Amino acid sequence: MTWETEGLLTNLTILTVCGSLGLGIGSIAGGSLAASLGGIRRTMLISNVVAIISCCLKLIEWFPALVAGRLLFGICCGAQQFCMSKALNDTVPVKKIQLFSQFINGGLGIGVFISNLLGFLIPILDEEDPQSRADLIADENWRIVYGFSIVCEVFALIIIPLAFPSLSLSSLVQSGEKEQAKTLVKRVYKLAHLGAEEEDKAAEEIVNILGSTTSGSSSDLTLGEALTSKQHRFTSWNAVIMTFINQFSGISAILFFQTNIFLHMKDTGEFTLLPVIWSVQCVNFINMVASFFSHIPSGIFGQRVNLITGTHAVYICLAGIVVFNMMDLSIGILICLLCHLTCYQLSLGAIVLAHVQETCADRAVGFATLLFFLWVVITSLLIAPMIDNMGSSFTFGFFAVWTFLGSIYLHFNLKDTTYKYVVVEEAGEKVQKRVPCTEKDKKQLYMT
Repeated sequence: MTWETEGLLTNLTILTVCGSLGLGIGSIAGGSLAASLGGIRRTMLISNVVAIISCCLKLIEWFPALVAGRLLFGICCGAQQFCMSKALNDTVPVKKIQLFSQFINGGLGIGVFISNLLGFLIPILDEEDPQSRADLIADENWRIVYGFSIVCEVFALIIIPLAFPSLSLSSLVQSGEKEQAKTLVKRVYKLAHLGAEEEDKAAEEIVNILGSTTSGSSSDLTLGEALTSKQHRFTSWNAVIMTFINQFSGISAILFFQTNIFLHMKDTGEFTLLPVIWSVQCVNFINMVASFFSHIPSGIFGQRVNLITGTHAVYICLAGIVVFNMMDLSIGILICLLCHLTCYQLSLGAIVLAHVQETCADRAVGFATLLFFLWVVITSLLIAPMIDNMGSSFTFGFFAVWTFLGSIYLHFNLKDTTYKYVVVEEAGEKVQKRVPCTEKDKKQLYMT
């Protein structure tokens, strides 16, 4: 890439915004695309093909092609995210859906880790070495980094026809197509081993359960209705606020600042065990591992307790970073950084988007996702100027304050989608039992 230095920041900003904007557009348009293209599977296949084309555009050393490729790829990923969420709701039993949400969070952790590993292919710029800049400009490995996503999309193109149903199970149940729903259930839940009679009985039981727990389609709601109607507005705006809390928890600042921490620790002799670049990768690996265990505390304590407790822990870690930074104690900063990443992944990182998808109408999910990526862009653009002009302590203190305010909001407004309490009669006495929330329970949780 031979961009002029004066325009480098502008170009990077445009590319960053295009990717996030595309994700938001795809998330909002996902429901309409699935309806117009004939179902989830067809939408996934078409978006995968378009995503491969967009990846090829990103390999062209021409800025408009890069912009178009980033925007188009983002739209495809947003649509795929919507379709995968709907497919999970249609095919995975309610009691297991939370586990799949954590797998999605783990997948994001893997994505971040692999992206950073691919960065090893790009030469490191040394401002004091003129040849370093020339080597970086001449290097062509950036095409490998951008081209790696083609491999992922081709793999998905092979898997999708096998993994995703061509019809929506919930839509069949809602429209009264019971026999078609039973046929789809038999294929999705793989019941053939039961024998013909037991297979039919099990399929009918699952269809009846789905019929009793479905909340009706929310795809027909417009975005305006989702945001303003008395029934849905609190749910939708609550989702918007939760995505704000997620990104203003300082996660982007942590990922941005970790390299500076290791450089300082190397200069002062506090940490010389690994080169800086490998130390950063170790932190990213811990971040990835923590994301895979995020389902454990939610399963034990429920979403509400886990999210509120985790948010408290996050702002305490941020405050710790401020204190240790003022003391110029890098090892203390590193410990708080690792605790922050772990607490974030076990709470905010794992729960927020899952909670939004569970409780909101389709269009509101898309809108909240759009704003989620907008907050990513805003925080990413804020961090470098804030650290340069106001210092690291102010930057992390800024995010600590917002996270503290977020924890207060969650304490008064967050409801649990993991379990509910019902009164049942046992041995002639009424007792309170904790049971998993159904899909209908989750969608009606905030409705007024």
